[in-house]
Amino acid sequence: AYDVQQYRSSLKALTEELAARREQLAPRKKFSFKRRNPPPVATTGEDKGYVLPASADSDPSSAFHGERLDGLAKQLVIRKPGELEGRDVWLSNLEGCRIILLDRIGALHVHKLKQCEVVVAAVSSSAMMHHCSRCVFTLAVKQLRLHDSDAVALHLHSLSGPIIEHCQHVAFAPNDLHWPEVPELLQQASLGVKAEASAWSEVQDFNWLKRQASPNWRAVPSGQRRQSLEWRSAEEVLRHFQDEPLPPALPELMLYESCWDSTDATVDEF
Repeated sequence: AYDVQQYRSSLKALTEELAARREQLAPRKKFSFKRRNPPPVATTGEDKGYVLPASADSDPSSAFHGERLDGLAKQLVIRKPGELEGRDVWLSNLEGCRIILLDRIGALHVHKLKQCEVVVAAVSSSAMMHHCSRCVFTLAVKQLRLHDSDAVALHLHSLSGPIIEHCQHVAFAPNDLHWPEVPELLQQASLGVKAEASAWSEVQDFNWLKRQASPNWRAVPSGQRRQSLEWRSAEEVLRHFQDEPLPPALPELMLYESCWDSTDATVDEF
């Protein structure tokens, strides 16, 4: 028993000595509190009005579940009142088309339109528009952003000032579409009353920071605007657009050319 006790004492002493040597060679790190970095948050396009794709190669429309019109040429598309009921609408890769949506929709996404006419009675959210060329739009929206576009006429009712970026030859005029049910559609979309809206002309050009007026857009004077689109019923509106030829002639683009000063060398005609 005495020998066992001696062995235990010797083993304890050796263990303590070994621990001391380890402490000398590799001292323990002092404990301290550290702030953890939060996990990365998926980037969204809220400032642009749509969710960005997961990667640059993916198609942002692939996860879209609303009304989608893609890859059409010289087509007339009509949606009557009550057919969309607040769904989002995606328009892309259209040429020479006329799109008439006489209903309330959610958000409007527009990509790569050429020589098209688009009429939307009421957009409950925002209109995000990219790469439009020689197009005429008639819209009622909460917010509108137009990017990378040229020769566009916008007849607009908006609750906030429109934003343009990398655009040229954009003409703005007040929304002039009317039939008896329009006020109800605007109310359903929380868009106020047209007569009280003046934000359509409060344009912000993100590529023009000088005090002088931007050469990239113009507000069309009242005496130079097209004849108002006023009808007695939605059916009358539809008959009017059904009788128009395709591709759309878009006379507004020629009508609004005079909004630009021909002496301004930085601005070409439509």
